[in-house]
Amino acid sequence: MPTYDYICEVEGCAVQGAFELNRPVRLHDTPAACPDCGELCQRIFKMPFVAKLKPGVRNAIERNIKSRYEPNVYSSSGENKHGVKPPSHRPKKPRKVSSSPRPWVIESK
Repeated sequence: MPTYDYICEVEGCAVQGAFELNRPVRLHDTPAACPDCGELCQRIFKMPFVAKLKPGVRNAIERNIKSRYEPNVYSSSGENKHGVKPPSHRPKKPRKVSSSPRPWVIESK
């Protein structure tokens, strides 16, 4: 079951603020009862904890956000201000060529 965040705004309640509850997905929009005072509380939305992302995924997200505001501008020679060429201008790796008439067959000798 997913964990949802709620906020209790009742004065004098021991919780008096945000609390988490594990609830079924079908109840994601319904108010939840406060564990202390029992009042119905509205769900709040918080930012996801991004530190648990893999470094490659986190870097890709940061690059996408940065490119929204500072897009890379390439010159006519195909390089940007850092001297990096876009993937479309980089040399292609040569394909491995098989000497066998049927390259999809693995033959043992």
